[in-house]
Amino acid sequence: MDSRITRHFPLGSTAVDVGCGSGKHTNHLAELYQRVIGLDINATAIKEGTHPPDRWSFIHADFRYNIPLKSDLADVVFANQVIEHIVDPHIFVAEVFRIIRPGGTAVFTTPNIRYIKFLWRIIVAGRGPKTAGVKCSDSGWDHGHVCYFTARDMSELLESAGFVNIKHEALIMKKNSGLGLRSIVDSFSSFSLVYEFLAGNLMVIAEKKG
Repeated sequence: MDSRITRHFPLGSTAVDVGCGSGKHTNHLAELYQRVIGLDINATAIKEGTHPPDRWSFIHADFRYNIPLKSDLADVVFANQVIEHIVDPHIFVAEVFRIIRPGGTAVFTTPNIRYIKFLWRIIVAGRGPKTAGVKCSDSGWDHGHVCYFTARDMSELLESAGFVNIKHEALIMKKNSGLGLRSIVDSFSSFSLVYEFLAGNLMVIAEKKG
């Protein structure tokens, strides 16, 4: 798992990976936490994937309106590229808030619709993002998404659920190692200009007041 993400995970015993897919990231969480739970609507990815549950538990569940876990359970909830697929993100975020312990952390990643490349497509090329049921041409743009977010959208959404200390960072896709332009931009990932306009993916970290 990307160290830029894991450094925001708090100390504790329990982690929940909502929308765990094949379990790739969930397996890594199992190296950091004593108890790890992965949830996904699709059980096929787990069965056919290369990361079957070993040191963690898998729950096959439709978590869009209800996360089938007790309240105040998790020290961290990780939702990687999930929220953009949720029809009513307010319900989803409220459920994430509910299952986090006071003092716990939620970490979300999602495409950033304010990315300058995406703005160019809308304003200059006249192409808007497509939603579910279409052929995907760009994972950050046409990938069955039903909601699109800016950093401000995410802040307002999380604040409405009760989260505090909300922070944003850019997730710059590094195509190669070394001191390339992407690496240089990544070193300024917490600067608003960078996460607002120069990153196709946004990471949002929020806390539940202890």
